[in-house]
Amino acid sequence: MSEGRDYVDDRVTRGTGGGFNRPPVLLLVGWDGATPALLERFVRAGRLPTVERLIRTGSFRHLRSTIPPITACAWCSFLGGRNPGRHGLFDFVTPHRGSYRFDYTNGGKRKDRNRDLLVMLNRAGLRVGCVNVPMTYPPQALDGFVVSGLDAPDEKSGIALPADLFERAQAKTGPYRIDNRHLGHMKTDADRAEALAEFKRIETLRTDVTLAMIEEKPVDVLVIVYNATDQVQHHFWHLCDTDHPQCPGADTPEVARFKDAIADIYAHCDRELGRLLEAFPHANVMLMSDHGAGPTSGPRVRLNNALADAGLLTWGKAKGGLKTDLIAGVDGFLRRTLSARQKAVLTRLLPGGRTAIESMGLPPIEWSQTLAFVYEGFTLAPCVWINRRELFPEGTVAPGEEYERTCARVIAALTELKDPRTGDQVIPRVYRSSEVYHGSQQPIAPDLILDWWEGRTFTMTKSHPKYTGELVVFYPDPVAEPGRDITGIHRRDGVWVASGLQLATLGTEARPAADLIDIAPTTLALMGLTIASDIDGQVVEEVIAGRIEAGQTTEVSLPAEADDDRADVVSYSAAEQEVIRQRLSDLGYLE
Repeated sequence: MSEGRDYVDDRVTRGTGGGFNRPPVLLLVGWDGATPALLERFVRAGRLPTVERLIRTGSFRHLRSTIPPITACAWCSFLGGRNPGRHGLFDFVTPHRGSYRFDYTNGGKRKDRNRDLLVMLNRAGLRVGCVNVPMTYPPQALDGFVVSGLDAPDEKSGIALPADLFERAQAKTGPYRIDNRHLGHMKTDADRAEALAEFKRIETLRTDVTLAMIEEKPVDVLVIVYNATDQVQHHFWHLCDTDHPQCPGADTPEVARFKDAIADIYAHCDRELGRLLEAFPHANVMLMSDHGAGPTSGPRVRLNNALADAGLLTWGKAKGGLKTDLIAGVDGFLRRTLSARQKAVLTRLLPGGRTAIESMGLPPIEWSQTLAFVYEGFTLAPCVWINRRELFPEGTVAPGEEYERTCARVIAALTELKDPRTGDQVIPRVYRSSEVYHGSQQPIAPDLILDWWEGRTFTMTKSHPKYTGELVVFYPDPVAEPGRDITGIHRRDGVWVASGLQLATLGTEARPAADLIDIAPTTLALMGLTIASDIDGQVVEEVIAGRIEAGQTTEVSLPAEADDDRADVVSYSAAEQEVIRQRLSDLGYLE
């Protein structure tokens, strides 16, 4: 790494006024889903020495995520410094125009992709490395390098540019992995142990490949995201928290073996962070997360059944009958029993099979008599779509007064749902999209966003007319099924730790919270760059201690905000859709 170190160390000098003539290298390191309470606990326990040092020499605060706090829209908002109403990605899925089908999406569909942080830094003459940031597929051609994140179908899908640089790095380190593909097949304690070991191998290799690329192509700014912190929380929370309602018991062998699973992954990521700092000893560094996490302590809700009970959705006649039920049953059996590798083989043999099965197994809805519905395929983002005439082919709700009246009916129906155990309101708040989003893409956002991240939380499960008359709010089995049930769910508060030559030492106490969209403008200010007028985030002035000296600030020229003419917008093939679906399922986002 001598070339990289020389590139970092020799060029940074103090100016006559005490500022910097050019900023040090900046490391923007993401721990997906890193949670303030856990981070603080593990620091106190001495498990995170690198993070502890950064907090001691810098600052720590909570970082509020987007609404909802979902990986896809959160990382997009980080990249652009803009709310989802400007970049247009509200979830991992988006409505397919002219139908009621929903498609998986990717970073190529971000409306501000030609105006995001990576582009702004490049246009200012700074070389950028970007590794594993979600929603960066297909990779952009930048001065530097890009390795796409989890929206890439797989490692063979052209995930990196320059491709030859990526290949040379892997020749030194071994084959790169985007993430752990075997969580859905995690059925036993031995499977769990192997999954935890795989998390560590993947994150170590991620650092290896990154440093190998930097050795050949040094950078001014490195943006890198580690996935394992989020994934371990989804699947192991009930074994690390004896108060979790699905914990098998404090004295059980599973808890004894895996009670430190989350702490171990955080500690491993702390070591990887330490490796980056060894390579860049004089860097500014910001450690952040796109959201936090907590236990799934509340009930499950069949939202479309609730809408049907309120007269807002009408079930249609089932098509296929016994044949449909049989196919759906076989599909469920295969998903529970096949390994990730076997599923991939089946996908290649029958690339359209998943689409056919899902279309036959969809609960029938009479769209011409339906006012509102929920897309229930994505269990961690319950949003209500009003059946608008201008958006859907059989839309029933006109804009204006009729739309407002329908929204009010939906909000009233859903906020009346009660927890069968406590009697408390299950859904604490329903947000109107116009409340939380603004920009050219706001009209295509879900109409209503249900708050599932506050309080005891709730999770969505699939509705069906056969459940008519049954409880729409209920509790899952008391014991989580390995490889299927998620027991940790997102919360809105993530973390932000900042330390370095240009970053202020503010003490170890947590500072006032910031917003995720504040990272981009704060980064631009730190690097001496102007901030585009359409960026929604604010510069957190308190964080910045050393500024670029007068005369060094750079004007950044960007395309017009309305310029959406991008050649890199791609749609997934049927086989790629299945790969993405399987990954999201294994991560706990799909039922």
